[in-house]
Amino acid sequence: MHLLRSIVLLLTLGVLPLAAMAADAPAPEKVRALLQMLADPEVQGWIEQQRSGAVAPNASVALADG
Repeated sequence: MHLLRSIVLLLTLGVLPLAAMAADAPAPEKVRALLQMLADPEVQGWIEQQRSGAVAPNASVALADG
């Protein structure tokens, strides 16, 4: 049982540095672009409208034209 605990401990200690390196890796460009878009006040307003059920006039015209 002591051997099993030692093996688990060694494996855990070996994985921790790998997890830390992955967390420090920069976000891909597409993720950065998405986060910038989500921070845009216009986009936030649109998202809020969608959540509340309000539809922008342009959206209904675009749907009708299909």
